[in-house]
Amino acid sequence: MNSRRDMLGVRTLALTAAVFGLLLLGAGVQRAAADDRSDCQHRIAKAERNYDDALRHHGAGSHEVLDRQRDLNAERENCWNRNHSWWDGKENRWHEQRDWDRDEHHDHDRDHDRDHDHDH
Repeated sequence: MNSRRDMLGVRTLALTAAVFGLLLLGAGVQRAAADDRSDCQHRIAKAERNYDDALRHHGAGSHEVLDRQRDLNAERENCWNRNHSWWDGKENRWHEQRDWDRDEHHDHDRDHDRDHDHDH
């Protein structure tokens, strides 16, 4: 009888430890996903700043701007592949669709803003 109680106690302890371990693992996975998403946001924001700087200093259509656009798209693609979302600093929001390459007005707005700055 005593050995049955001991076995029940061992099983209960093992089950409790397993459940606790799974909870910790789940929390770790969620934290890692949040950290990864934050990293993506910062990397895309930096690529957007570099693109904007190149646009201001070299003008639309320059090889510098095209290079920075490729860098920006690569960061967006990287984040999309890791998180199925990408950060848009201009709109200050996450996109849940892979639509940055179809966002024609996004880059034209930046060009227009730059051109408008030179009007005054």
